[in-house]
Amino acid sequence: MSEDKPEQNTDALIDSLCAELKPCCKMRHPFWRVGPWVLFAFLYVIGAVYMQGFRFDIATQMKSVDFVFELSLVAAMSVSAAFCAMWLCVPDMRGQNWMVAVPFTLFGALVLLLGLRVGLNGFVMPEIQWCFCYKSSLLYGLIPAFTIFLISMKGKTTHPDLLAFMVSLAVGGLGYLGLRLVCVSEDIGHILIIHTLPYFLFGLLAALIGRRIYRW
Repeated sequence: MSEDKPEQNTDALIDSLCAELKPCCKMRHPFWRVGPWVLFAFLYVIGAVYMQGFRFDIATQMKSVDFVFELSLVAAMSVSAAFCAMWLCVPDMRGQNWMVAVPFTLFGALVLLLGLRVGLNGFVMPEIQWCFCYKSSLLYGLIPAFTIFLISMKGKTTHPDLLAFMVSLAVGGLGYLGLRLVCVSEDIGHILIIHTLPYFLFGLLAALIGRRIYRW
């Protein structure tokens, strides 16, 4: 009897711990969760750009190495951040923590590129007013942001702040890409304040509420 009692206590403890557990489906591999979003988001932004109209000098700009490099850098940052976000939805990132370094490196390269332009060309504060670019920022950002938030909330991250930052990079990169394709301005002040600032504020907001959004 003395041997049966500890066993019964152990069984009772296990039953009490498992009482509130519910059946759940295995989460799909992060690649298959983020792949459709990347395809949808890029097609959506390119479609929106097409409907609005490409900048009139797009043919000339696409021959510019600097312009193509900038767009490629932003696109790579956005895609890598989206992939990293889905891996962050898994508590241990499937053991692939190195993925975080990729979007951070590309983001650092973009900051360096824009910083060099400020240093070489100077910075002139643009006039702050409701304009075409702000409307386009909302057009390019709202739907991709809403959809990736829905997807990422289905995971169980242990890094809510980092996940919110990666989501912001993914959405912000897409929006920036779209704005550079429709807005003819090459003024670095306009690019930083009108094109970049709205997505920076979005990222700040996402970081502030990240723990509430991604809590278990």
